Amino acid sequence: RFTDDIYLKTAVVRLPFAIAGLLGLAVFVFAYRRFFADKVRFRVFLASFILLEMLSVNMLLHIREARYYPIVILLTACYFYVTAMFYFHNKYSRFRYILLLTSVLTVTFNVNTIAFAAMYATTALFLCFQYFNRHSQKSGGVDKYNLSGTLVLAIPLLLSIILIFPEVIFFETFRTARLANIYYNNSIYVFARHVHAIVT
Repeated sequence: RFTDDIYLKTAVVRLPFAIAGLLGLAVFVFAYRRFFADKVRFRVFLASFILLEMLSVNMLLHIREARYYPIVILLTACYFYVTAMFYFHNKYSRFRYILLLTSVLTVTFNVNTIAFAAMYATTALFLCFQYFNRHSQKSGGVDKYNLSGTLVLAIPLLLSIILIFPEVIFFETFRTARLANIYYNNSIYVFARHVHAIVT
């Protein structure tokens, strides 16, 4: 208790979350920078990005809350950054990609399971698309994205499940989810609200 000012206390509690949310937006911008060949186009994108974020009422409201929303923004940005650096810019080795993506997925599960499921499904679908697309276009020679190579890139999916499995057992995650579902009268509306809050 360094102060009795309720407003200052609120600001101190919310500040780390607001910083995390803003940092997530900065990571998004930094990751997109490599997709632009010149600075002019990037500046146009940056101005448009900032304008759209300022017009997003949900983002402005949630980013300052002492809840999981700002953390999800940061983790989603990290997920996009890691995948972009590996798949599109070839900046990461496979080992570094596996290590970083596994870390992001594991931490995300502990913050928000819906965001984790979205990242997990996106990674799995992208790997499937990548394998079949490259396999159909293969014209000979050694293909590093053959079946074995694709399975190696799927290691973060397996490792993240292994790492979160003890938590799921210890905290009885599925039983808790079932009881919560009963408490909310099996409401799809409540689930949809959570998805909408994360997406928007």
